[in-house]
Amino acid sequence: LDFKDLGSLIDNNWDVFNKYFPSRDFIIPKIDEMAECRNLIAHNSLVEETERSVIKTYYNVILKQITKGLQG
Repeated sequence: LDFKDLGSLIDNNWDVFNKYFPSRDFIIPKIDEMAECRNLIAHNSLVEETERSVIKTYYNVILKQITKGLQG
């Protein structure tokens, strides 16, 4: 599974993932943007503070949603 494929996996199995995320429009763009950051890392490109902030922020937002879904 490639990081970019994660968005497709979630989208194609929305009936499983919908209890964790409020909508496809919430999660898919975040996964796509994090995949772009991941590609910079994979190709030994410079990862600026902006990309690091995106990863940290989206990680925390997604983790919060998953935790909320597990509790609900």
